[in-house]
Amino acid sequence: MKKSTIAIIIAILSVGVIAGIYFFNQDEPSTSDTPAITSESTSSKDDNPSTNSYTTAQVATHKTANDCWTIINGNVYDITAYIPRHPGGEDEIVAACGTDGTSLFTERKTADGESVGSGTPHSSSAASQLENLKIGTLEN
Repeated sequence: MKKSTIAIIIAILSVGVIAGIYFFNQDEPSTSDTPAITSESTSSKDDNPSTNSYTTAQVATHKTANDCWTIINGNVYDITAYIPRHPGGEDEIVAACGTDGTSLFTERKTADGESVGSGTPHSSSAASQLENLKIGTLEN
């Protein structure tokens, strides 16, 4: 074979390998072990959650899977968009709707002390994802 033919074959193979790597990486799932949370929301919230404050009574009105707010460690989160993607299932997370879900999130225990899910605290990855859903703080 001529050197020019070999060079063309090598160039074509190189382009094919690079294109294959590119397209293969486009289909890879996130490296996180839990689905990413985005800030899609059914609530009307301001762009700066640190300036919003809500009462326990206000949070209590958002108690369904279609409109779900929860309180965790004094912060208020709209977790509605995350419910269908919750790795532990929808029932586990819906239990926090309209309530203080701190013990559910930090200890995986209900208000009655009953263990749910794995019974272990959520991961730091889950905690950082939760921050994307923060809509404000709890009024004192």
